[in-house]
Amino acid sequence: RIDTITICLGVNEIRRRHDPLDGGTPVGTARAASMTANPLPPPHHSAGMATTPTPSSVSALSRRSMSHFDAAVQSHYQTGVGGVKPPPRCEYEIEGCHTLVLVRHGQSEWNAAKRFTGWVDVDLTEKGRLQATNAGRLLKLHNFAFEEAHTSVLKRAVRTLWTALHSSDHHWIPVKHTWRLNERHYGGLTGLSKTQAEIELGTEMLLQYRRGFDTEPLEMTEDHPYYTGNDRRYRDLGKLLPKGESLKKCKERILPYWYESIVPSIRSGRRVLIAAHNNVIRCLAKHLDDISTDCLRDIDIPTGKPLVYNLDKVTLQPVGEPDEHGFRGRFLEDPGLDECTSEYEHVIHPNEIIDLESLRAEAKKLGIDASNIHLIKKCPETNASFLQKTTVAGGHRGDMAHGNMGVRGYDTQQTGF
Repeated sequence: RIDTITICLGVNEIRRRHDPLDGGTPVGTARAASMTANPLPPPHHSAGMATTPTPSSVSALSRRSMSHFDAAVQSHYQTGVGGVKPPPRCEYEIEGCHTLVLVRHGQSEWNAAKRFTGWVDVDLTEKGRLQATNAGRLLKLHNFAFEEAHTSVLKRAVRTLWTALHSSDHHWIPVKHTWRLNERHYGGLTGLSKTQAEIELGTEMLLQYRRGFDTEPLEMTEDHPYYTGNDRRYRDLGKLLPKGESLKKCKERILPYWYESIVPSIRSGRRVLIAAHNNVIRCLAKHLDDISTDCLRDIDIPTGKPLVYNLDKVTLQPVGEPDEHGFRGRFLEDPGLDECTSEYEHVIHPNEIIDLESLRAEAKKLGIDASNIHLIKKCPETNASFLQKTTVAGGHRGDMAHGNMGVRGYDTQQTGF
């Protein structure tokens, strides 16, 4: 009798706590597993009645009965038995295939400033937060349903995932974080303005660093302002802590997690969402589609746009027609998407507000030697003029890096940075 009473009370409590229609998590997820480690409090009882045992004291027979109940409820939700409707079919799902969705984080503060970010933990911009919201909205619009999600330990990816889960009604699914899904580590280039780095290093060298598959950047040393070895998130990595990665090294760092944590979930039929970074998704695309190194440099992942892969259930190879680069992923598009723009987005350049003759007249007025004032050549990347250095009487020198207000520039007369 005690077993029977306990089963009834315990099962009803589990049903209440894990019914998604009642704000709970469906049975079979990580939350259900936590019930064993954290037993329910004993139910209320009246004076003179025997105290009903809690689930922690239920016999083996009772636990087996609850296990059968778990399986029944799981089947109940999957089949729609008893009036509980399964989620609508997603138009991007293909019969005989697993569905994998990846999304690059929304625009970050250093994306907007055009700086090498790597493992620096910058946040999203307002535009990036809107992109994350729209990513979730698109997933919901197309009836995507997920059982688990994976992301890095960097806030721009984590916040993107949180926001997308919120706007697609997936608050309840388990999320796994790992440093192996972090962005490529840019080593000594971390924090530099890409525009200024191109001037310092030259277009060809910078292109090798950014798009070369096996070219490693300058190593990050311990005196670097953004040295990642001081971050407690990585204190246990030891020799695994990168000091600068090529795309090849980045891919080698990602794949162990792919095979150990993501592939088993996909093969078990769980629909997986991954929120990560540009080079992480490029590396996974290279692995899945077997994209050549030459073609990989032409592939760039836009911020905040979900990327859908249909994977053969047996081989996990992508299905569908590849593009000219061998890329089989499909981006979700929303023609009606309104981009978030700022009235302060435009950066003023000297040649927009002052001409050389006016500058000379101003120098004469202020008693400054005009021969020491230079408006430099066009910026190779944007074809916009910007002030490289202005030398005034007294020897003061100021730098302005194009597109990076508030970010220290570098004197192009120096050979290092």
